[in-house]
Amino acid sequence: MLVCVLAILGQLAKAATPAQRQDRYPAWSPDGSSLAFVSRTGAVGRIELVGADGRGLRALTAPQPAPWGLTWAPDGSAIAYVSADHIWRVDVADRKVTQLTNLVEDDMQPQWSPDGGEIAFTRFEDCFRCTTIYAMPATGGTPRVLVPNDGVRHAVWSPDGSEFVDSSGAIRSSADGSFVARVGFGSSYDWSNRGIAWVSGGNVYVGSPDGTSIRRVAASPGAVATVARWSRNGQRIAFGLDGWLAVAATNTSSWHRVIRASVANDAPTWAPNGTIAYVEPNRCGIDTILADRTHHRRLTHDC
Repeated sequence: MLVCVLAILGQLAKAATPAQRQDRYPAWSPDGSSLAFVSRTGAVGRIELVGADGRGLRALTAPQPAPWGLTWAPDGSAIAYVSADHIWRVDVADRKVTQLTNLVEDDMQPQWSPDGGEIAFTRFEDCFRCTTIYAMPATGGTPRVLVPNDGVRHAVWSPDGSEFVDSSGAIRSSADGSFVARVGFGSSYDWSNRGIAWVSGGNVYVGSPDGTSIRRVAASPGAVATVARWSRNGQRIAFGLDGWLAVAATNTSSWHRVIRASVANDAPTWAPNGTIAYVEPNRCGIDTILADRTHHRRLTHDC
């Protein structure tokens, strides 16, 4: 009987233990002066901002259901994000929060257009594979359809905003969503002035926007690569590889593991000066590091 009572008390104590705080989804501001991220405890979190030197930490939003998917306005004035299956916006200067979508469907994967005028996003309509890609005014309003109920998602704009690539590797016109070309099959597409990067298996690829040229810049047979992200100057790609943050140099097609990290769902982010912010393996803090493994430091709270 005593053993049973102690077991029950132990379970109750475990259930009453507060959820661990996690700092996730880092996103450098366009000028690299500050880093936005989600400070999350259990299913609730808020967006916070900290200077590149680790100072000036402040909350931008009140606690909300599990914010994620942060994307900066090109001028650094606001951040769009997802919470409770809707798209929201917070203005950095006055911390004004605006809900941009409010229908019963699930909206996610916001991507701010390069000219700052629109936010592309994915809407799940009636079923998991029933997805439509929309673009709406950055201040909210009636969205326009880019890709109608085609099962694709996650529009990533070209640097000039004239096109975007979707989750199928299709390149489409931003004006009307019409098909232009196709790059290789994979996931986690990212676009820079050097081309389109994506991952497939243990490989990282770069393709030309017209779909005529594809080359592999990193390969690790038997591994799983995730979340390819271009550096600001287009010379490197950061990606996840089986629990590691890795970096490929696109001009030499050489790559190396940098440091252990949580990079499966938390994409690394590059500052203009080449500093990479990433989520450490236990997800309790965000670290920064250079691609050559130097200047490693904890930017947010300690584990």
